[in-house]
Order: sequence, then C-alpha cells, then structure tokens
Amino acid sequence: MAQTDSATESESEFEFGATLGASWTDNVFLSAPGDEIEDVFYQISPFLRWSKQSQRLDGFLNYRYDRFIYDTADFNDRSFHFMDASLTGKALDETLQLQIGGGRRQVLENPETDVLPPRDAVSNNLTDLQQWFVAPSFIRTFGNTVTLDMRYRYTDSEFEEGARESDQTQDGQFRLDNYAVGQGLTWALNYRYIRSDYEVSIPFEFQTYSAELGYWLGSRFRVFGVGGRESQWDDLIDRSPQASFWEAGFAYRAGDRLSAEFAAGERSFGDSLRGSLDFQFRRGNTRLMYVQQPTTQGFNRRRGIPPLDPENPDDFLTNPGQAERFIVKRFDWSLLLEGRRTSATFLVFDEIREGRTAADGSELPDQKQRGVTVRFAWRAGTRTELVLNGTAVRREIREGAEDELFRITGIVNYTLGSRTTLTLQHRYVNQEPRESGTSRIFTANTTSLLITFAI
Repeated sequence: MAQTDSATESESEFEFGATLGASWTDNVFLSAPGDEIEDVFYQISPFLRWSKQSQRLDGFLNYRYDRFIYDTADFNDRSFHFMDASLTGKALDETLQLQIGGGRRQVLENPETDVLPPRDAVSNNLTDLQQWFVAPSFIRTFGNTVTLDMRYRYTDSEFEEGARESDQTQDGQFRLDNYAVGQGLTWALNYRYIRSDYEVSIPFEFQTYSAELGYWLGSRFRVFGVGGRESQWDDLIDRSPQASFWEAGFAYRAGDRLSAEFAAGERSFGDSLRGSLDFQFRRGNTRLMYVQQPTTQGFNRRRGIPPLDPENPDDFLTNPGQAERFIVKRFDWSLLLEGRRTSATFLVFDEIREGRTAADGSELPDQKQRGVTVRFAWRAGTRTELVLNGTAVRREIREGAEDELFRITGIVNYTLGSRTTLTLQHRYVNQEPRESGTSRIFTANTTSLLITFAI
C-alpha cells in the first residue's frame, strides 16, 4: 500500500501480513547419522513493513515475528523477533543529517558447536542480538572544489544472555579534500577515531590521522601517497597516535559505471593492502573489496547494520559477548546478473583473523572462514517463480580444526492473488568437522508448505 503527497513531495508505504505453514524434518535434533528423529512443526510469522521518503525525513521499519511449534518435541518450540528500523532527519539541502535506528536479529551462540546460519528452524544454537545507534553527519562541498565530510556513529549492542558482555562502539571520521576539482594537484586531510567499551573487559581504542597528496592524470586516473600516525597496534596502554604509517596507490573512475581504488603501504601491524572495484553494467553489477585493518568483534559485527539478510550471513566465527581484537584480512566479491525473467547472484568471501588477543592480553589462535552463496531465480510464468539457493562454508577455528557446512534450498512460489503467495520449499543441510573440528556432524532435510498474505 503506497501513498504519495504531492504537496510535500513525500511518499510512504505500509504493509502488514503473515506467513503460515507446516514443515517436516527428518532430523529435528540435528543428531549424528543413525540417530535422526523425524518431526513436524508449524510456523506462524506475522510481519510489518513501513517506509517513508520526504525532503526532511526518511524512515523505514521491517519487523517479523517467527513462532515455530513442534508436533512431538514441543519442548523444542521457539520464537524469533527480527527487526530493522531507522529514521533520518535532513536539513541544509541534506548536507546535515541525523540517523537513529536499531535492530534485533539472531546470531550463533557458540560458533564452535554449529555453523548453521541464523534462523534455521532446526537450530538451537542461537541467541538474540539487540542493537541501537545514532549517527549524525555533515557533508558539504564549498566552491565546487573542497569537500568537508564529518561523520560519527554510536552503537550499543546487547545479547539475550546476561552473562555475555554488551559493548558500545564509537566511530568518528573527519575528512577535508579537493577531489571534486577533478584535475591537477589533489590533497586530503583525514582523522579516524574508533573505540569499543565493554562491561568488564579492557576497552579497545584506535586513532589515526594522515595527510594525502595526489595528482590527476587525465580526468579519470589519480595517483596518491598518504603519510600519518596511528595508535600502536600492540600497545594496550597508550592508544595515542604514536606509530607512523604510509601508503601509496591509485584511483580510477569512469562516470557512474566504474570506480576502483588500490593502495599498499606499511602500518603499525605490518605490511598493508586494500582495494575496491565497483562496476555497473546494463543488466547487473559486480563489486570486489579487500581490506587489512585492526578491528574488534564489535566493529566487525558492524557489517550487519542494517542486519544482514538471514539467508546470506557472512560471519561464522564471532563469539557473542567475547571481547577480543585482531587484524582482519578480508576479501569480498559479489556479482548480480539480471535478465528479463531470470536473475542470479554470487557472493564470495574469504577472511583471516590474525594477531587475535583477548581482553586480558593473552594470545588467541588465528582463525579463517571462507564461503560462497549462489542464488538463481526464474519466473517460469505469470504466476510461478522457481528459486535455487546454495551455500558452502569452511571455517578453521584454530590450526587443524576445520568445519564445513553445505546448504541447498529449492523454492517454488505460486501467486494465488495480488497479495497472496503459496510456497513449496525443500532444504538440505549437511555439516561435518574436518580432522579435529569441534562442530557436530549431521544431515537434515526439511520440506515446508507456506502461504503468505499481505494487506
């Protein structure tokens, strides 16, 4: 349901409805081969969606309540709340903005036990993560040449279980540059401040400031060099910018279709490399990104704000409420292809966490995770849609302890009316440890028949 007010140039949409259905699974407790137990469970999932766009205010709300009721193993009944919401106020021609928001989602409670993605109805290894944030920003270009960019974000994270540490993160950035001139000599001044505070553990703080000089070689290609100081990575006491660093690289842009930036240098934690590439083509887009940087579990989790699509999570290592810091080396690649009646999405990630240190300063083993998700959708007719999802994930909790997860989901959606859809779905999940992995070994098949209606 959409409404438009031409007088105020605003548009709003409101929708509510529910998904109802029943599912059969051949392994309700995710037991090892030979010990599987079948069961049937029922699903009741009301949802609410709202969005608004105007000159002064943007907002959205996405809420869903999932209730799963088992036929035999009624002690296994569970409920999930999923929410993502924000309001953004705009002033001074949108140069000044204030965004507030929050969310609730499920994360793995003990990642060393299971690597099942969140919201799998047959998983008991979940805990709730609640977050809220406030994020003011000011971005303005003066004289079409100099741009001032100031941002700040405060995020509060709490877990369902009181024994897990909540944390508060702060992320402040200041940048002044003349990139908008698009020719000749370029310069930039940067400052970054990040901090994670925990209930009991030692806080994590990291600061960096730098100056950049560069030059446009033509209208699309720019080379640059950066130098500055940052907090010493392995000094837990003095977090002032005491270590020098540098990097050099290049940036390329071709209108709105292609942009790329790559740089290498020396940081307080050693050699560094980063890069990104975005390309928009006629029927899709692709993006590659690689980053090496110091972070904490709290900041790493910021990738999920707004909450990640539950079907495509990108983190199977983070231990909720555990304060630790590490150097993350992460590669991400996404590809979207769209046809007249088909669409395909490919997501790939590969991450290494080095130099892991607990809150008391003790060293922790390095970790790795890598995975790929593929989604293919085909509109077979005016009423029928076929969807195939596949996910493969491999983790290394510590050296010699690896786990694997495979998940394949086939979906048939049939439109009964303008706002009613019938869904038949089958999901296959296989998880097993490699060598001395700590997760359980199991295989589970789940078949569901669902009906979704909206008003």
